[in-house]
Amino acid sequence: MAVIGMAGSLSEYFQSAKYSDITIRFGTVEVPAHKIVLVQGSDWFRTIFESGFKEATKSTIELKEDSVKAAFGLLAHLYGLHFNGRDGYWHPHDRTTVFSTDNGMEYVKYQVDLYVAASKYLVPLLCTQIRNEFGVMLEGVLQADGYPVYLEEVTKHIFHTHVDAAAELRNPVVALVASHLTTWADSGDFEQLLLNVPQLGVELIRFVVEHGSPASTIKVAAGQTAASERPRRKRNH
Repeated sequence: MAVIGMAGSLSEYFQSAKYSDITIRFGTVEVPAHKIVLVQGSDWFRTIFESGFKEATKSTIELKEDSVKAAFGLLAHLYGLHFNGRDGYWHPHDRTTVFSTDNGMEYVKYQVDLYVAASKYLVPLLCTQIRNEFGVMLEGVLQADGYPVYLEEVTKHIFHTHVDAAAELRNPVVALVASHLTTWADSGDFEQLLLNVPQLGVELIRFVVEHGSPASTIKVAAGQTAASERPRRKRNH
């Protein structure tokens, strides 16, 4: 997988055995790593290495994470890179543009998995980054017209696959659905979604009662900062 980084940056040492003093294993994958890098971005690793736990003296630490891609993404972040969930890495200041495609949907689901991993291994900057950009990602997977099949898949991934682990990502989903209620209300597929994910319906009612007019809800809940962020280069999904 290609790694794009700047000379002299931490990204040079991602997956590199040079100066490596620890190996991170997840699934069948082993990645050489560097303790000094890991503790800078993860309080979980800091606790492990600074404690008297038996893991502190091991040469290999296993991340028992369900998603191998999320584990890769987590480590890449600690080295100043963004993993796209498929086959490449780039600088995190490059904005990822999500489209309404199978790849776009899978990327957003991967970001959910990555958020769960970042929460588990106490990487607050990555959690904040994903939360801040998640509303924009959801907008990206909406089809030009008709029922949002891709959004439904992402919704199920958040509410069913991860249940409470991705709870903080529910709000942007609820906000987006609320902003399109008048369009989707008569859809049999949408009705089925509410039946399949009843908690979405509960939170949707609460959201509309609290924020009033659906037309303005997306900005209220998602809390996006995209408009205030400095321009960044785009990569497509």
